[in-house]
Amino acid sequence: MGSDFTWGGMVDFSWRLSERTSLEVGYRYLYVDYEKDGFVMDAYNDGIFIGLTWKVR
Repeated sequence: MGSDFTWGGMVDFSWRLSERTSLEVGYRYLYVDYEKDGFVMDAYNDGIFIGLTWKVR
């Protein structure tokens, strides 16, 4: 079920905008090496992300 090798990393910065909201910006990288019954997947996914958090209470 598992991959032969998986590696990932993430860097992010978070700013508290107010007592209830914060903003997050970062970069994430994920690499997967998987092989089973003739199926081969050697792939990576990377990119920038932006997030907004709002606390209800």
